[in-house]
Amino acid sequence: MSYSDLIDVTAQPAIASWTQPSGARQSLDALRFHIYHDPSTNTAFFKLRATVTFKATGVRPKRTTAAWLHIAPERVDAVTMEDEKNVDEGMSKKLGANTVCWHFTLNRPGMLVLPPDYDLKSKGHQSEDPLEGLWALATATRFSIHACLPTRTVSKARLISLCNAASAGNKTVSTTAEAASTDVRLASNKHSADTASLYGGKGGQVVELDCLQTPGPAGDGGSPPPYSHVEPSPPVVADAPTGKKRRRSSSVASAPEPRQDDSKAIEDKKAFAKALKDNFKAELKAELMMELRADLKAKLKDELKKELVSEVMPEIERRILDRVEERFLENSDDLEKELYDFRHEVGSTVYSEVEDQTYMARKELEDFVQEEMQEAQRQVEERILDRLDGAHMNIRFHDR
Repeated sequence: MSYSDLIDVTAQPAIASWTQPSGARQSLDALRFHIYHDPSTNTAFFKLRATVTFKATGVRPKRTTAAWLHIAPERVDAVTMEDEKNVDEGMSKKLGANTVCWHFTLNRPGMLVLPPDYDLKSKGHQSEDPLEGLWALATATRFSIHACLPTRTVSKARLISLCNAASAGNKTVSTTAEAASTDVRLASNKHSADTASLYGGKGGQVVELDCLQTPGPAGDGGSPPPYSHVEPSPPVVADAPTGKKRRRSSSVASAPEPRQDDSKAIEDKKAFAKALKDNFKAELKAELMMELRADLKAKLKDELKKELVSEVMPEIERRILDRVEERFLENSDDLEKELYDFRHEVGSTVYSEVEDQTYMARKELEDFVQEEMQEAQRQVEERILDRLDGAHMNIRFHDR
């Protein structure tokens, strides 16, 4: 299997939707979808990340961090994908072009991964809506994820291959031997499933909702109120003054000494807030670096392709044209030489042939003329002789 078959998509904009037990349809947007698939090791992993703002409490300030929903391939019964041609137009407008839809069917709900200091016993006041939606999604075994997956990042063929691989290993088989021979179930990728490195190296808190017997973050039943909401105690009523006035003690003696515990608590809060801030910055920086690396990788690939087309291709075309011209000149010289030889050879042959024909014609003409002259001479001589035979000569002499 080649390296080009690897799928490593991080932090792509996504929207999740599912049906509640009541039958109502619910959705959660502002998510980030992570996909990993390595065919060479037969491993994969799916993750959804939500940005969650935790409310301020008596011991912790308001803070913003990430919460995760991990979807291990071992929990996937089937996953199918709809391409951008079949996706709802409203989703495409929200997420952009190349939006696809993944339909998941799980045999067990996904795992929530929360900050290590998240208090499961007092969930009613800790966070705002995104975590409530993610908590509800974590209880569903059937849901859909719309995500923007540009073709330059991963091809449709590789995504379909991942869907087939995630669904192939979960088909029902009749015998143990048949199951062993057809066991192609995907396993979780250890690096993608790692939670120990999250939250600044403190590790994430894994929550299995199908095993947890506590209400969700939206439920307030039985949960104590947050410290910030506790009403102040009623003021203490002082005893009525008596007729006798007590001597007022000095202000120094009456002023209470500052409590060291309060000072230490304030310092601890500041240190804890600073640590949380640093951890959040480190985590946010790491996530931004991952997204930046992916964007830079795609941008560099496009720039290299453009550079190849704009610079290398003209050079290749020039070299090809030079080679063609060179070969043409070589063939032209050879052709001219062959043509000259052919012309010379044909000329010599024609000249020789014409000369031979001329000589033969002249010879024949000379023979014909000679024969005709001899025949004419013979006929003249015969006529003269015939005339001389019948001729009479009279000679007369006259005297003077």
